[in-house]
Amino acid sequence: MKKLIFILFCVFVLIGISTLAFAADECDYNSDCFSDEKCSGNECVELDCSHNEIIRNHKCVEEYDECDYNSDCFSDERCSNGECRELDCSSNEIIRNHRCEQRYECYYNTDCVYDQKCLNNNCITLFCSADSYIQNHACVKKAVEEPKTELITIYSTAPIYTQPAVQESSFESAIMLFLIIGIIAGFILGLLAAR
Repeated sequence: MKKLIFILFCVFVLIGISTLAFAADECDYNSDCFSDEKCSGNECVELDCSHNEIIRNHKCVEEYDECDYNSDCFSDERCSNGECRELDCSSNEIIRNHRCEQRYECYYNTDCVYDQKCLNNNCITLFCSADSYIQNHACVKKAVEEPKTELITIYSTAPIYTQPAVQESSFESAIMLFLIIGIIAGFILGLLAAR
């Protein structure tokens, strides 16, 4: 019974500690909370905005504010004092990233014709060496081909020497000769042993 009470006590202590740890670190930043909440004292607190305010980026802003950032506006507008204002660029300027920038001949290689590349915002014509060709606005080395070698067969009129085949009859003759020599040698050895 004491073991059971001890085990239950340990379980409750662990649950209590983990709950306190979770509650203490509910949030560190506004982004840890829902869009209509803000992080205050490591807790997500619901925003209470007035009737002429709306919630934007975890805070109450006046409803007439059209924007907080340039990204809230169209690409040809800029956020100024809470309003998206259309940009008025001169003829030698273009709109990039919600602002007027000097107009250049090119920004990327693809802004130039095929035999040019974009260098310092100008289209520069490519001059490739004889062993190169133009591809994707760059000089590319041609692949080197290995020379083809042909197999040359040389025919000779000289007769080709072939080793004569061993004839079966000469082989049989050699065996017979060894047998005769063996019989004679055995006969002589027998006579010598008899004396």
